[in-house]
Amino acid sequence: MGTPILASENPILAQMGRFSAAYGKNLSVDSLRWRYYRLGDGPAVVWLTGGLRRAAFGFGFLQLLGRRYTVLAPDYPVLGSFEQFDQGLSAILDTERIRRFHLAGQSYGGVLAQPFLACHPQTVDRLVLSSTGPADYGRAWLPVEYLAIGLARLLPERRVKRLLARQLGKVLNTDAKDREDWQAAVRETLEHDLTRGDVVSHFAVAADIIKTHLIHPGAFHAWNGRAVVLRAQRFHANKAGPAAVRAAVRAACESHKYGAGRPRRRPVSPATVCALATAGPGLIAMVDLESR
Repeated sequence: MGTPILASENPILAQMGRFSAAYGKNLSVDSLRWRYYRLGDGPAVVWLTGGLRRAAFGFGFLQLLGRRYTVLAPDYPVLGSFEQFDQGLSAILDTERIRRFHLAGQSYGGVLAQPFLACHPQTVDRLVLSSTGPADYGRAWLPVEYLAIGLARLLPERRVKRLLARQLGKVLNTDAKDREDWQAAVRETLEHDLTRGDVVSHFAVAADIIKTHLIHPGAFHAWNGRAVVLRAQRFHANKAGPAAVRAAVRAACESHKYGAGRPRRRPVSPATVCALATAGPGLIAMVDLESR
């Protein structure tokens, strides 16, 4: 591993540090330490970040959301099951006395948002999924998840992190002048913050969602919220970076519905959200947070 980068040497890390100092909180849940961020005022939005596991990477659009909403955004500790995630996020919501909220998930966060909605339909008003896919591809996918867990445990940690860095680097969608700083911030997080346990946890929770069959055709029947599910032609989830996520969230906040340049105005019933359980990757689901 290389020498840690000082925040003063990287503007992205510096902004993440200021964001964390201003809005960060800690909570212990069954011996697990949860780090999360609360900011803003208004209707509550719970933001579930992606595979980098650190919500502070979204400091820009989270502060934008905070102008009109109360925002909660957790980091992910090392978890072994979806139940642990559920317990942790529920404890954060209880601590912050938030009973109803809009639920948003980006990439890996979208995979977590789907079973959380299925388990707590009475708490979620609106749903936003961005650059994600179905939480459950079916039990045939379990061996793939278990293989990933095995490789993450057996391969040298440096190699595991290098592979992750290569994949995550492909989804960065930033201005050319900032790209090098963002890439350096990602490398720093992978090399000196995340552990092998985080990588194993990533796949273990995904496998647990499949194994426990939390997502199924009737999973959302008790949910009375509204969602707009958009499938964008010629759009692949891996091409969606921070700019695409920011555009999706801004669109939701401003009561517009669109995806990858292909507008769709007609609301889709909650039952349609179940399509996420069987559809292929490359889906974007957005919801109008304001309309009733």
